[in-house]
Amino acid sequence: MEQPGLLDDAKIVVLPGSKNTIADLEWLHTTKIGEAVQAAAKRGVPVVGICGGYQMLGESVRDPEGIAGDRGVLPGLNILPVQTTFSPTNPFRKSR
Repeated sequence: MEQPGLLDDAKIVVLPGSKNTIADLEWLHTTKIGEAVQAAAKRGVPVVGICGGYQMLGESVRDPEGIAGDRGVLPGLNILPVQTTFSPTNPFRKSR
């Protein structure tokens, strides 16, 4: 889908997971579909993000080392108050 107008009558918007979050978020911005998702959210349409889709709904996505695909830093869709930074280390991993 590369036609943002198709979201004008959406009842729900689902952003699926991604194997390359930066590239897919850049595509959303370039095609203006990101703006259509934002407009849908402002109209009260439920917007659901799964994994990388959830990360794209936040304020920013940072992947300076290319952990989840392409390297880069991009503004998110700014629908959720979250920021994502990919890192080669997991700060939540329990040490043994």
